[in-house]
Amino acid sequence: MVSLRCAKRSLFCAGARSFSVVDVFLTMLLCRDSTESTLQAGTYGRDHNPHGFTAWLAGAGVKSGISYGATDAFGFRAQDNPITSHDFHATILHLLGIDHERLTYKYQGRHFRLTDVHGRILKEILA
Repeated sequence: MVSLRCAKRSLFCAGARSFSVVDVFLTMLLCRDSTESTLQAGTYGRDHNPHGFTAWLAGAGVKSGISYGATDAFGFRAQDNPITSHDFHATILHLLGIDHERLTYKYQGRHFRLTDVHGRILKEILA
């Protein structure tokens, strides 16, 4: 019934049937820092690990069914294909259609980039 309405109403609705919502929207699931399996010194809490984190991406031009990078066997440090936060931000901005080298914000009279002078687009994860 929905497809009949779409065919009658507009060209947009007719075109909407040809692609999935997943193809259009970028879906991200990120963790802040992974938690280590060791205890903090002098407490019963667990340390946070800034050397390895997980990000799950889907849609908007991201290759499906791949895994990019890995940590060591202990899960402490990125070992295979380590990236920086600048690389991650540059890739996300690219997926959103924004040139990370032209996007700037003004702070204390100077223009800054989110990716600073670093950042490369991770073409290996793009479809």
